[in-house]
Amino acid sequence: MKNFNYIKNKKIFFIISTVILIVGIFSFIFKGFYLDTDFIGGTTLEYSMNRPISVEEADIISDYVEEITGIHPSSVQRSQNAENPENNDILIKITEINTESRDAVFVKLSEIYGITEDDILQSTNVGASMSADIRSAAITATIIAVVLMLIYITIRFDVTSGISAVVCLSHDLFVMITAYSLFSIPLNSTMIAAMLTILGYSINATIIIFDRIRENKRLHPEYSVDESANAGISSTFYRSLNTTITTLLTIGMIYFIGVASIREFALPLIIGIISGFYSSVFLAAPIWSVIKKTFAKKQKTN
Repeated sequence: MKNFNYIKNKKIFFIISTVILIVGIFSFIFKGFYLDTDFIGGTTLEYSMNRPISVEEADIISDYVEEITGIHPSSVQRSQNAENPENNDILIKITEINTESRDAVFVKLSEIYGITEDDILQSTNVGASMSADIRSAAITATIIAVVLMLIYITIRFDVTSGISAVVCLSHDLFVMITAYSLFSIPLNSTMIAAMLTILGYSINATIIIFDRIRENKRLHPEYSVDESANAGISSTFYRSLNTTITTLLTIGMIYFIGVASIREFALPLIIGIISGFYSSVFLAAPIWSVIKKTFAKKQKTN
């Protein structure tokens, strides 16, 4: 959109992000999060079903488990092992249940699918200490990724670009976490992979825009800060849009044909990718422009 002035309309984009911020905070306070066994501990049950299990059957097994235990399992996944490369195994994660409930689940599945005790691959409780380690790993991985990206962009471009990029990355992570809260998506270890994926996707689109801004400043020294920023966005808009649409088509297919656990991973990715496109196109350069002009005013004052 070459005729659209992104910088002039930056207040609209800032207001939209502020509204999202407020919605997210209210969701965190009043709705909270649905923590999976990876984060709060619980019971993990895994059985070899001796034949491929379909998506529909996995959902039916989830209903059986809820009927027996009175608790909706956080996930029921089809899985594979080295001996059986097809989806012959079923992995159930649920809030910690007692031995009687675990035995009752096994009896139900043995009646329907004919499994025996030899088909029990796993029947364990995930302790709170292990869950704390996973939470710590998620936080540490995110912080390290953001810091390294800040250093890289600062070295490649300038500190203004680095600050702008980190603000956008924080925005995308916040939107993604808000989605987990609003849609009650279980928070589990896959969230780490989703967050790092979004960080990589978002920073790639942002770097392209900053690179074009730097090129415009070199080719057109007469351009003001706002003109350089606006030209940089305009020249990369359709490239960013096409990349986003292509990525969404792929992940969208995964979402629609996948089992519940796959959909719970794909949905935050879809929302994060859309947020990454929005922040890269509509926030990164405007924030860069605001910071750049603020620094320039301070230098003049001093």
